[in-house]
Amino acid sequence: MNCLVFNTEAEALAAEALISQELGLPRCGVCACSGQMRHDACKTERWAIPRETLSGEWIIASHDGSGVPYDPAWFPVPDDLL
Repeated sequence: MNCLVFNTEAEALAAEALISQELGLPRCGVCACSGQMRHDACKTERWAIPRETLSGEWIIASHDGSGVPYDPAWFPVPDDLL
């Protein structure tokens, strides 16, 4: 999975809103990944929820394969869960 990386949460939220608009979201009865009609699918409100990385950057999943590969170091597992 590739991700789009932003310096601020505001940039990430703005990009996610544009992607959601391009994809025609919100939609009901559509599989978000394939775009296929599914009557049992929930309403898809948005493409992604921005997350802050350990280094302070903000990422969202890429909708078209652009961006950089996901890095597990962005979200290390807390010591108490190891």
